[in-house]
Amino acid sequence: MDFLTEIEFIATALVVVGVSLLTIPKRWGLVLLFFAQIFWTLFGFFTHRWFFMGQSAFLFFLNIVAIWNWKRKGIG
Repeated sequence: MDFLTEIEFIATALVVVGVSLLTIPKRWGLVLLFFAQIFWTLFGFFTHRWFFMGQSAFLFFLNIVAIWNWKRKGIG
């Protein structure tokens, strides 16, 4: 596998596991989505897909807010 395929695979796996944990609800799901967005942002950067990279960066910050809110409310 090449470098970009590995990044895409890791990001996809993190999203699948993260969303699965969110259904419980567990805060670890948000943490995994946080790291997945880092990989998706890298993927968008290396493939020159700037709108995709911007979307991933926006979701990255939404995950930060969600983690903070869930921790403050004692969820997961």
